[in-house]
Amino acid sequence: MNSQNEQGAYAAQFDPASGRGVDYDGFQGCWFAAGAARLGYITGESRYIDSALKALAHYNTWHKRGELYGTPMDTKKAVDEEGNLAFIAACAELHKITGRENILDMAMDGLNWEFTWKFAYNTVHSNDPLRRLKWSSCGGSVTSTHNVHIHQMGNLVAGDIYYLFTQIKDPYIADRLTDTCIWGLGTFNRFPGDFGFGGEGWATEQFFHSDGLQDDNTPWDGGVWKGHLPWASACVLMNCAEDIPDEYFGE
Repeated sequence: MNSQNEQGAYAAQFDPASGRGVDYDGFQGCWFAAGAARLGYITGESRYIDSALKALAHYNTWHKRGELYGTPMDTKKAVDEEGNLAFIAACAELHKITGRENILDMAMDGLNWEFTWKFAYNTVHSNDPLRRLKWSSCGGSVTSTHNVHIHQMGNLVAGDIYYLFTQIKDPYIADRLTDTCIWGLGTFNRFPGDFGFGGEGWATEQFFHSDGLQDDNTPWDGGVWKGHLPWASACVLMNCAEDIPDEYFGE
C-alpha cells in the first residue's frame, strides 16, 4: 500500500535496497488489490478498503482500452488472462463490504474479459491421450496470447464468479461458470497414467486446445504437458470448496 501511486496502481517490481516501487506499468499489481480487499473484508479497516477501491478504478481503465498487460510474468507484459482474475476477486470482495452498484459494473468488465479467453466449445484431438479420453476444452481459459495452452487458473475465482452472478443475475455468467466447474473436474488423473503420466489425483497446468508439441525438445504429441503442478490442483480444489450449488458441477 505504501507503494501505491497517485493513479491507484500498485508497484509490480521493487528496488531490493530501498523497497520502493520501480515498475507500475501493467496489470500485475492488481493482485495487491485483491489482497487489500480481502484484508478489508476480514479486518473492517477502511484503509485497506479505500486502497483497493482506488486500485480498482485505475485497473478498470485497462478494460476500457481493451487491453491488459502483466502476469504471467514470463510473458514480459504480453496481453494476458491471469491478472484480470485478481480484478474479479477484488470486485467480489469489495461489493460484499460496500454494496456499491458501480463495483458490479466494473465486475462485468472483468467477467466479460475473462469470458473472451474461456472456451465455450470443445476441440477434437487427433492423438492420445486426449482423443482417447474424449477430453473437453470447454471451460478452460487460454493463458495468454503468449501461451498455447488452457489451464485451471480460471477456477481460482469460481466462488467470486458465483457471488457476482447472485448479484448481477445474468444467466450467461451461470453458463460460463458451469463450464468452468465441470472442466476443472476433468483435469485430474482418475487413476495412475490416466493422462499418460503420473499418479492418481495428479494434475498438469497445460492442456493444448489443438494437436502439437509444447516445444521441439518434448517427445509428446498428446495435447497435454507431462507435469505435476500442485497449484493447478489447488485452484480446482478451492473451486470445489466454494459455496457453489452442486448443479454447477454436472451430474
